[in-house]
Amino acid sequence: MPDDIIVQKLCVPSQVIPCPTCHQLDDAASSLLARQPEQFKLRPVELISGQTLYEPADDADGIDICVGEQLIESSKNCTTCRTLVTAITQRLPGQSPDPPFTWASARIWLFGPMCSAGCFTLLSPDVESDDEDNLYELRLVPSSLAKSSTDGISLVDLDMIRGWVELCDTQHKEQCYSLSNNQKRWAINFRMINVVEACLVPFTDDDIVPRYIALSYVWGRAETLLCTKANYRDLTTPGSLNKAHFSSKLARTISDAMVLTKGLGLRYLWADMLCITQDDPSDKVIQLPNMAAIYGDSYLNIFAVDGADSQSGIRGISDGLPRTFQPALLRLSDHLSFAIRPASETTREKLWHTRAWTMQERALSHRSLIFLDQAVSWSCMRSSFDEITYIPGVSESDATCYMCQAGSSEDICYVRKTKYPFLDNYLDLVRMLTERSLSYPEDILNAFAGILTELSGSFPHGFYQGIPEFYFDLAILWCRYEYDEVRRARRITRRCPIPGKRWASSKFASWSWAGWENCRVGWSTNLEDSLEDAYKVVPIFPVIEWGKTDGHRDLGFIRNDFHHYCEAAKSYPNSELTKGWEKVYEAPDPESTEDDNFHFEHSSVPDRKFRTPLPVEQSSSELPTLDLQSMYLVISGKVCSFSFREEEYESLLFHSSALGSLYSTDEVWSGIIYDIQSPTSSIDLEPLACQVLAISTGSLELGASRPDKRKYLMSAEQDFPELSLVPHLKEARVYEFYNVLWLAWEDGIAYRRGIGRVWKPVWEGQKLIEMKITLG
Repeated sequence: MPDDIIVQKLCVPSQVIPCPTCHQLDDAASSLLARQPEQFKLRPVELISGQTLYEPADDADGIDICVGEQLIESSKNCTTCRTLVTAITQRLPGQSPDPPFTWASARIWLFGPMCSAGCFTLLSPDVESDDEDNLYELRLVPSSLAKSSTDGISLVDLDMIRGWVELCDTQHKEQCYSLSNNQKRWAINFRMINVVEACLVPFTDDDIVPRYIALSYVWGRAETLLCTKANYRDLTTPGSLNKAHFSSKLARTISDAMVLTKGLGLRYLWADMLCITQDDPSDKVIQLPNMAAIYGDSYLNIFAVDGADSQSGIRGISDGLPRTFQPALLRLSDHLSFAIRPASETTREKLWHTRAWTMQERALSHRSLIFLDQAVSWSCMRSSFDEITYIPGVSESDATCYMCQAGSSEDICYVRKTKYPFLDNYLDLVRMLTERSLSYPEDILNAFAGILTELSGSFPHGFYQGIPEFYFDLAILWCRYEYDEVRRARRITRRCPIPGKRWASSKFASWSWAGWENCRVGWSTNLEDSLEDAYKVVPIFPVIEWGKTDGHRDLGFIRNDFHHYCEAAKSYPNSELTKGWEKVYEAPDPESTEDDNFHFEHSSVPDRKFRTPLPVEQSSSELPTLDLQSMYLVISGKVCSFSFREEEYESLLFHSSALGSLYSTDEVWSGIIYDIQSPTSSIDLEPLACQVLAISTGSLELGASRPDKRKYLMSAEQDFPELSLVPHLKEARVYEFYNVLWLAWEDGIAYRRGIGRVWKPVWEGQKLIEMKITLG
């Protein structure tokens, strides 16, 4: 791309009066640049999105610039400082555009350069925090880019986008898009928009899949052209979408996406308004589970994030809807300027970010073209570029770090195509889904069906009411977590409740996260499978069998096999490891008194360490089930009654459920329980009678003789708040407990009201009743 084009994209009017703070930044950056090494050492890093990028292997030099108060004061008279203050403010989650600055007394440091691209990071506002959200990345722009105006950026630069796509095609091979997809054949009847002939084109079973683009956008309530059984035949006539009868009703966002698709040299576009027959339930039943194929097999996907509805269009695609934005530029002097990398999408939330359907579309996409705040950016599994800080020939190099390449989408979680059941990925995706909203509550699992279909390829036995059967004993331990005070205040309710009933639903199980509205769910980090994410993993073993039923017939048992793999790993070398697995011993940790310095590796997954062997590359002869309709469990287990009392737990951060303790009939503290619904009526006055069912056992090693016991316990108390309330629990080397479900009864059916733990010695000392239960 010619330099003059880049200049037009990045420059802002120059500042007349020099600013002392700008001089300090300029001097610091110049000094750091003078120390730049000839060669940078970078190491690969895997982001939450699944992208593999690079980070500096060594700490970068840094210079203390000023205190935050000085920057705030300078911003009153300096355009550059004002731009920087605005950028930092927008970067901070939960801040209003003009907040009371809580970081006025914090020191601001400039670190860099981080790699050969010359990027810097500005650390602010809390230098004592390890939270990466407090790092504001700045990208150094050559001084020649600060000497022109911003004219000429009303339209998106298609040459730049084509360059991003070509780079991914040639350098990333099949990590992002499989060129062999051209030989893939459809397994279902399918249709797309032919943007050249302006009509719908049907593809039948076994047709070869051509390259196409899929569109993600917000429908809204605007009246637009939909494909129906009545007009489908007419829409397949060449030129039909250009005729006034249809073009006058065609959604502007789809129309602009057609122009963009054609401009990128492709012929086919998929958009659900026209590519699914909207008044044909049978077509929806076929298409919805195939979202994984639609968005995963596309050549790339367009994300019209700015639009509030389907008539909003995509700014910058045509002269009829030009862009008006000016990229922010920090001009420190005549020879040095910074372009600001766009902030995380979580701090620039649009209506698109609140919808469950669009979350799935983004998670399934491996190559995304994102239109946000009138700017365009690119994200694939190896790179992220934005037009504001992109420099051809530099940004795409493997010699650049993730601070250059990771765009605004770095906090997006993608479906990971792995050879093993990746529990962490599933948990992250459910967390993100339950943050989103739906126009129709009954769509919760439909809006997740594409993801579940994709995950089913590596999760043995599939999913039951959205819960993976293989990890059933772990996944059923979900609880409500909220980070936002407004959301925390919401009262959650049963999804699709039966009129006149408190607990029963017509479609969803109470034991599944899908069964509740306004409920952002999460899991203890101690249950996750990643070696890096959990300070100490908690082994969970079931004490019951889960029978499945649709209310009329027996559907067999949940095949919760994970605990068998855990038991096999525990008994190794007495039990033989399956083919490909190896136990690897690490160097002893001098601070640890425990013999746990080992992990497992598999020959087909060389870049991954495992806590326990897992099924890898499972046989394709077993087709996983994706049951989204049945919602009952039949259980034979032991129950016991306690009283529930709400209590304050100082260590609790994000739980929004009513949290309380369980007490036995002789007033002995027995355990902890989360009530998914806070008491609301006279029948709920404390103490509540609380009947619980034991579903599994767990144990947390407290490490009585660990040198780092204090730090260890502080971490454990976040997930096990009872450790802070009951001091004598911490005196033992191991905290053993039963995981329990709090049962609420209605018309002879039990429902999950809460989830908790009962201290093992207390449970085994109670009068337990064996009971057969149908859990709805």
